[in-house]
Amino acid sequence: MITETVLPSNLPNSTLYNIGDLKIFLHHEDLALSVLDTLRHPISVDTELNRILDYKIGKLCLIQIKGKDSDVRHLVKFDVDKPHNSPVLKQMFENDDIPKIFHYGRVDLHFISDKLQCTPVNILCTKVASKIVRGQADNIKHNLHILCDELLSIKLDKGEQMSKWENKILTPSQKFYAALDVEYLDDIFNILINREPNLYDLIMQNCRFYETLIKNDLSGKDPLDDIPEGLILENQKHGIDLSTLFEH
Repeated sequence: MITETVLPSNLPNSTLYNIGDLKIFLHHEDLALSVLDTLRHPISVDTELNRILDYKIGKLCLIQIKGKDSDVRHLVKFDVDKPHNSPVLKQMFENDDIPKIFHYGRVDLHFISDKLQCTPVNILCTKVASKIVRGQADNIKHNLHILCDELLSIKLDKGEQMSKWENKILTPSQKFYAALDVEYLDDIFNILINREPNLYDLIMQNCRFYETLIKNDLSGKDPLDDIPEGLILENQKHGIDLSTLFEH
């Protein structure tokens, strides 16, 4: 059930937009701590980049956030020509009591870790859950728009995906698109974990490994270094291919 979210009336560097049937708050550089305090868990997260997926040379343009059952979507816009200064977002990503849901969060987390200089923890991933529950056969696709269609009967428009997110001013269409990228993550994750309850622990253990996976990626280590032996055996028991579980 979607509930009305009451936000503080005085939010500096923030603007409310009503676009279509969505209530979207656009913030600049960071969230206010008072906004973070309103977000119920888990929090759904996505990012928009400047079409360069290598965090060493690419730009983090936008972070989208939605709290559980909230009627408000939060977009945090960054000036890509300036260093990032986002202490509240950093606090959110490093808080182990706040689960963060991504859809294939690997690239997003590279940028968040590097640009915000933080170590994200307690990551959940709808793509990992989908691969474990729906299978890893070549003919089974796990794109977000496919999961929205199959699990929720919702057609997700991806037309703005490659638009210029580094522009200082976002169009209404970009804001609407960005907000929808976090609109359904919680619903999708819940459907998947409830479809196969016996796989819940396996999904959560693999999602927990995301923290180490991202550290390995950023340090140049093999991505699967330090994966617990018990998790390897549990994946093997269920026929999960670890070599592709965390891949796009």
